[in-house]
Amino acid sequence: MEEELLTVQQVAQEYGVKRQAVMYWIAKEYLAANRPSTPEGIRTVWLINRSALNGFIPPRQRRARKGKNVSVS
Repeated sequence: MEEELLTVQQVAQEYGVKRQAVMYWIAKEYLAANRPSTPEGIRTVWLINRSALNGFIPPRQRRARKGKNVSVS
């Protein structure tokens, strides 16, 4: 069975963020993605495997979760 590939826009919609946020995650290597090229060498759109989203927590949510784990006595 072939894995589902998502576009940057689809991931943005799924996480409720702008497209630029997903591009930032890709650029910072928080999220694995690939950008296949055509036989002519022309780069196409960024594609994200569905499995790359399993367990993925956006950076801002990670920081928020870290703050919740801190207990103050």
